[in-house]
Amino acid sequence: MKARVAKCGLESTRNRVMLTVSVSWGAKHDTDALTTKTGELIEGSEVAWDEASNVLIFGGPPELPSDATVQFIIKEKGVHDDADRDSVLKRLGKGIIAGGKVLGEALRGRATLGVPRANTQAFSLRQALESGRRCPDGFSEISLPIEKGGSSDFVTFQVRWMDFRAVRDTVGWAPRIWPPAVDKRMFLYVIISDEMRSMKPWAYMNMECPEVLKVVRKYYEADDLCDKAMLDKPPPVRRIVAVHGVNVKTDTMYALRVNTLRVKPMELHSRFVLDDQAELVESVPGLCMSGGMVYEQSGGSKYSGDGVVPFDSMEYCRAWAGHVDLQVKYLDDVDHRGLLKDPGFHDLLRQACRRWQAAKDSACSDWWDFPAEVAGQLNAARAEGRVLVNVKVRNYDYEIDLQKMVQRNLRTGTERTVRIIDDM
Repeated sequence: MKARVAKCGLESTRNRVMLTVSVSWGAKHDTDALTTKTGELIEGSEVAWDEASNVLIFGGPPELPSDATVQFIIKEKGVHDDADRDSVLKRLGKGIIAGGKVLGEALRGRATLGVPRANTQAFSLRQALESGRRCPDGFSEISLPIEKGGSSDFVTFQVRWMDFRAVRDTVGWAPRIWPPAVDKRMFLYVIISDEMRSMKPWAYMNMECPEVLKVVRKYYEADDLCDKAMLDKPPPVRRIVAVHGVNVKTDTMYALRVNTLRVKPMELHSRFVLDDQAELVESVPGLCMSGGMVYEQSGGSKYSGDGVVPFDSMEYCRAWAGHVDLQVKYLDDVDHRGLLKDPGFHDLLRQACRRWQAAKDSACSDWWDFPAEVAGQLNAARAEGRVLVNVKVRNYDYEIDLQKMVQRNLRTGTERTVRIIDDM
């Protein structure tokens, strides 16, 4: 961007100049504004802004509205006044007026420390893209006259528009969006889907900020203990009791839009931000949406998560069911951090650490463990105060007397002693 500002009412050539760019996305959408860094006047009339420090990105609707416009406001930053440098009262009066203008800009959502001096007319973005001089990388260059400056003053800028498909192709990923959401100012949704589950974590990092990958590569991939082959294997144990807090409101999906920002060299930038105007088109039982985040909650066809971990993530342990003795327990309305102090969890922990055993012979010289499922039945019956419990172990039917602590084979009548081993 560059401009000629000879007749824009600047008070001193020693002050610096900035441009506030106001983009209106039309009657059905919002207006965004960004401001360049300050630029130095050249020969008192021209200013050019360093390209590397003044790339402005505006996140707008998926398609360019026909009534979208762009407007430039020329602002002066500094305390110098060449005309009235010796008049304290005049400078004080100008300062009060300047303060009012700065406040007015803030009320319009264009707050800066610069005083507005002149501006261009709001110009059609579509016309700027179609009539401008073609430049590399899809940019168009156009000059707009400054209203206050007369015929010789202008702002020249380069602009390009990337629609939903172009942004998606730039990211290199095309998600299947579910549940349906309506966009107001959004370029891209990132919604959990089958395609996303197949992606590796660093694929998301590369989409958002490639610099973050350096941490992954240095501290994970380069670690001698990192064994990617183990990611899909069950833990090397024989028995697992998974305890999940459920039916707590848990964020599980996200709607993102392109971030509106001025790109600053040597700084990391978030390419996307939550789209707080996105909404679910259809009401889905067990789901709600606010602030660009979709939450799972009670009332759906399945449990919701624990406030931190989504239910589907907690259920991943079921993939190990064919390799380990697995039990999954649910605690209703218990959140992620509250789990450790929940009495129900303490009971399950004691049960998990309690082994039920039966003697292999009448002399009780050796013992065998009841299967975890049967042990769970015995724990439940004991908690309920029952005396007799019928169970099946390896196709044999037994009656367990919890008062006498004996096991009776219902076919042969053989009795064996039963005991509890508490490993806590």
